Amino acid sequence: MVQQSELQSIVVGGVTREVTVMFADIRGFTQFSERLQPEEVLEELNGLLEVMVRCTFEEEGTVDKFIGDAILVLFNAPLDQTDHAERASRVAWRIQEALRSHKSGLSIGIGIHTGQAVVGNVGTPQRMEYTAIGNTVNVASRLCDRALAGEIVVSGEVSQQLSNSFVLEANEPMQVKGIAESLATSRLVGFENAANE
Repeated sequence: MVQQSELQSIVVGGVTREVTVMFADIRGFTQFSERLQPEEVLEELNGLLEVMVRCTFEEEGTVDKFIGDAILVLFNAPLDQTDHAERASRVAWRIQEALRSHKSGLSIGIGIHTGQAVVGNVGTPQRMEYTAIGNTVNVASRLCDRALAGEIVVSGEVSQQLSNSFVLEANEPMQVKGIAESLATSRLVGFENAANE
């Protein structure tokens, strides 16, 4: 970040740039945790988050924050990544593959969207955090909400940037909370290079 020409702008309030945002949420974790002691809940949650973070770091994604049993990840921020949509999609695929046989038996729904967002430090001088703000983040969150357990839902903006290595199945136009227009989305159902990684 020190080498970034935008760093000063980030420090004083943020810059607008294209990003790919990924939300991943553990399905059924609240019900799952009711059967366990608090220490066991934390251990299970940390184990699942560790898988998601490891997959994210393999593609140089930025872990923005943990939100309960969900994770918010940014690509193309703060560092430039011309293939940010593909990186996010590879991360999502790896997460789902890694958790298919996880001991907890829990599944994850993932939503990915690409668009403009303001990225920078939000908060006060006493407590600040680097994050992304804008409709792009909201759409990614809504797509995650609509993803079933084990699914990866990507927006039309994401699918347009993916190579033929990614196998997509189109959904019916999707209406999501807080978004007036129906969204063109697809499910990521295959990654042809996955076996070679």
